[in-house]
Amino acid sequence: MKYFLLPLVFFLFSCNDRFPEEEIENMNGYWMISKMQTESGDVREFKFAPTVDYIEIENKKGFRKKVKPRFDGTFIVTKDDENITVKVENDSINLYYTTKMDEWKETLISSNENQLIFANEDGRQYIYERYEGILTETDGKTK
Repeated sequence: MKYFLLPLVFFLFSCNDRFPEEEIENMNGYWMISKMQTESGDVREFKFAPTVDYIEIENKKGFRKKVKPRFDGTFIVTKDDENITVKVENDSINLYYTTKMDEWKETLISSNENQLIFANEDGRQYIYERYEGILTETDGKTK
């Protein structure tokens, strides 16, 4: 009986319900930071940010760029850009960033159509919400 249970327990714990390709695909688009949480649990909320992050990843390579939204729905593109290499390592989705000045790593904690959560090497978590525009209609009211 114990020879049957051991493989069953191993199988159950080795199953992973993450779908890396889908989670990586979710990162594409415009994102606005909404919160930052430290390792100790302190939370800083962001009500407004002058820039939005644009992320584009294809075949586990891509970039993140800062853009400034305008009222007419267009963007001013900044010179800030970060090259991204995505690697699936030990059941984690890690993003390796490089710029002319620096290199660092973040881990994708979760992603869906409307929210991204990243953790950096200092234990901080960054929560992003999908950017919907400066003027967005919600139930007939403008935000």
